[in-house]
Amino acid sequence: MKRILVILGVLGLACLTFVLAASASKPAERVFLFTPNTVLSGPCSFDVNYEVLANKEYGIAFSDGRFLITGSFKVRLTNMTTSKSLDVNISGPGILRFGDDGSVSVTAWGNWLFYFNPGMFGPGSPGKLLLTSGFATEVLDANGNVASWNPPNRTRDACALLS
Repeated sequence: MKRILVILGVLGLACLTFVLAASASKPAERVFLFTPNTVLSGPCSFDVNYEVLANKEYGIAFSDGRFLITGSFKVRLTNMTTSKSLDVNISGPGILRFGDDGSVSVTAWGNWLFYFNPGMFGPGSPGKLLLTSGFATEVLDANGNVASWNPPNRTRDACALLS
């Protein structure tokens, strides 16, 4: 989330399930985070193929609700119209927290890929696919809309890089 973005929805559901199970049994547990290859439709004006190149990423669920993501994670992003591609290291790390109200907060540092569909920043807002390096925070409400977003100074528009 390092990949949140990317795949935050899929990862979020998996993490939430794991956090609930882990908090009911042990103070902390480590689990491999499987992330599938997928096509990202929405953040850019073209579809982006998201291919996992290396995944040695793990999550650790703590009984206080934190879910730490750490480990090596590299992907290839490919513009499916032009075939232009970009290999990126989005290994984070970062922490997810799941609110009782269905919200998700992300505290990220290191390298991440954030994925935003059109409308997530409000009606009519464009999609975004952002590569970040440094400290960032994000809160998504229960509907998946951006409640707050504080990107680091080093933020690159992956859609522009793939155009």
